[in-house]
Amino acid sequence: MRKIIDGHVHISRFHPLPWTDPLTGNTRLERGMLIGGNGVPRRSLPSFFVDSCYPVESLIATLDENGVEKAAIMAHLDSEICETALEAQTKYPERLAAAISLAPKAESAEQLKYWNDQGIHLLKFEMRGMEETFPGTTVETQELAAMIDVADQRGMTLTIDPSPASFPCYRPDCMARMIAKHPDLKVVICHLGLPYKGIERDEDVFTKWKSMVLLAKNPNVYLDVTAIPDLFVEENFPYPSAMDLFRFVFEQVGPKKFIWGTDIPGTFRNATYYQMIQAFERVPFLSESDKDDLFYNNANQVYFGFPR
Repeated sequence: MRKIIDGHVHISRFHPLPWTDPLTGNTRLERGMLIGGNGVPRRSLPSFFVDSCYPVESLIATLDENGVEKAAIMAHLDSEICETALEAQTKYPERLAAAISLAPKAESAEQLKYWNDQGIHLLKFEMRGMEETFPGTTVETQELAAMIDVADQRGMTLTIDPSPASFPCYRPDCMARMIAKHPDLKVVICHLGLPYKGIERDEDVFTKWKSMVLLAKNPNVYLDVTAIPDLFVEENFPYPSAMDLFRFVFEQVGPKKFIWGTDIPGTFRNATYYQMIQAFERVPFLSESDKDDLFYNNANQVYFGFPR
């Protein structure tokens, strides 16, 4: 049986509902509904998540049920992610590596040093969430640049959700300059750069997307291939358009640059865990060795290669 690490999962604490996050202004409602700070409601979890939470114990049960050895917990920007991440990693140190996300504020670089001293080795930036809460933020703005300097100096891994490829805050130019400035910092770009079905027909957006994902030609840059059921929901399993785009990038950067993951629990709206494994397990252009790298080896190096 193939060893598997899920390189991109989320957890969230229980709160009596409705609950509004004091940092982002997002309000969590029952059955997976969320009202953003802009007042627009959206579904963030399947409706059977009655309490709209997914604690670490539920994550571990999901991993056990699907034969998954370890997982990397990624961070949404919210007011309690640092404590939640550290608690989860401390409770299951052999199975979980947890990322934190900090707001682009002057004090965040010093806060990052504190959390790294507690045992956190992963830093996550979600650029769409940052843009919605702190407009104009890029990886080159002073506050994020200071955190990136700390992550580099301390040998951490930086994971970046760059926002959907059609959004103004999707900035491969900023990313390229940051990566050039930090050639020893491991950087993971999430969700295969967030493409979508038919992106090839939008020439300007497709060019930006290629510029983003081909940053993985740099020795220190990786791509996670997660959230495919949400990004390509129009075509459903096994997501042939997504796999065509995956192959395009794979043929240019090679097997050592990809990290498989699911983006659960949100992706349970559109796929089962088994489908998210099989979508990549059945890809015909991957060798068994390629799949071992995709499902385990690359994530183990990038997310679990720290003193425990």
